[in-house]
Amino acid sequence: MPKAPTDRAREPRRIMNRGPNLSIYDSSNYNTEPRCIYFYYLMPRGGNTDNYDVAAYYFDNGPPAISLRDLKQRAVKLVENHRTGGNMAEYLPRGFDEPWRRRSWLLGVLGDPDYAFDRRGALTFVPGGGYASNLAFLDGDDFRVAASNDDRLSAFCCINHMYANEHRDDLLEEQVQPFCLKFHWSKTGFQRPRPPDTGGTNMGPPVPPPV
Repeated sequence: MPKAPTDRAREPRRIMNRGPNLSIYDSSNYNTEPRCIYFYYLMPRGGNTDNYDVAAYYFDNGPPAISLRDLKQRAVKLVENHRTGGNMAEYLPRGFDEPWRRRSWLLGVLGDPDYAFDRRGALTFVPGGGYASNLAFLDGDDFRVAASNDDRLSAFCCINHMYANEHRDDLLEEQVQPFCLKFHWSKTGFQRPRPPDTGGTNMGPPVPPPV
């Protein structure tokens, strides 16, 4: 007769420890298909990347999964929704203090086109002091968002796979992991073109005196 399964056989299969503090740009090969987006519109205040204003939103796409291509298209609409005070996404008044409750895309956009996220280094998770390491925020990318006023805004994204640890164990009911996020951006030196003079004072080049 076959042997009864042991307690060890009933345990969930463990994945080899890949270590904490992974880059959000590392490929996970997880089969997560996010159906929602946590969107953060960041406005720098001076050169210090710890000094910024943030407006946070939650967008639920319903049953259809959101591909990376879909996310980049949706980013344009989410930026315009913020700028126009629309209602296509739920406003999160607590900003980064609002917990992530679902497997999701994490999307950040810099609202000032004179600044850009560091390429392949927009976001890191700072461990210690009660804060968790990055164990599940992967499959990231950098891109630009073309806003309606011709601003080209720097953006990053990654997938929050919602794993509790580097073994890919699921979070337990009501389990909370606090994170300390560190953003990295710099001033690009790009100057936006001046708007055309529509006030009636731009009279064109000098003309010769009448003959």
